[in-house]
Amino acid sequence: MEKVLADLRDVTELTGIGRTRLYQEIAQGRLRTVRVGKRRLVTREALVNWVTLLESEAEVGQCL
Repeated sequence: MEKVLADLRDVTELTGIGRTRLYQEIAQGRLRTVRVGKRRLVTREALVNWVTLLESEAEVGQCL
């Protein structure tokens, strides 16, 4: 069974995005997280949605 939650360290490794930038994305509400105890985790769905958002922004930027 695949993991449905990833910690922020896993997300940085998966995406190549630095920890600081990841926290900025979370603070801006662009990447949604869940809290489990003191841990901040990202659902698979939230990660896919965030990547889709980044892709759509890149497409818009190319059109300008």
